[in-house]
Amino acid sequence: MTRDDSERTTVLIVDDEPDLAATFAAWLDHEYDVQEANDVDSARAYLDTADVILLDRKMPGTSGDELLDEIDERGIDVQVGMLTAVDPDVSVIDMPFDDYATKPIGREGLRSLVGSLERRLAYGEQLQELYAVATKRATLLDTLDEAELSKSSKFAELTARFEKLREQTDESLQSFRSDYEAALKAATGEQHD
Repeated sequence: MTRDDSERTTVLIVDDEPDLAATFAAWLDHEYDVQEANDVDSARAYLDTADVILLDRKMPGTSGDELLDEIDERGIDVQVGMLTAVDPDVSVIDMPFDDYATKPIGREGLRSLVGSLERRLAYGEQLQELYAVATKRATLLDTLDEAELSKSSKFAELTARFEKLREQTDESLQSFRSDYEAALKAATGEQHD
């Protein structure tokens, strides 16, 4: 799903504790469109509209782990953060989530988790669009002469879009570098700065 700058990211909170889900929603709703589901069956109705999912692992009935597998099997393009009281063990190695956090989590921790997942979502979209626009622009530059291109308002719009995407991608890559370095330090057991 490609979003423009005016669209807010949709976050789906799936937790069997309604009060906790409502608290998380209140912490996020000033920045995001937030949806809540207190079981997997209710969550399914929102899967195709969510950009980021915060998913509890252990819930009555169908577990969050099972919903995670379903999301993966269906190929739903979403960032999933497991947000659970279950401490991770080696079973998480085969689980197709994008981040893992344990409860309790505070407001800033939750915002940081969602922000990181949102940035990861944007990386792919921006790079795909930048590549498509750059390819179109390069093709036109290779096949048409400059005089003809300079008269085209569509080419001017394409060039402006290319420049904007390039700038956004540079900013995203800087953010990615910070997220990557933090993840690398955590994965290697180094102390954070």
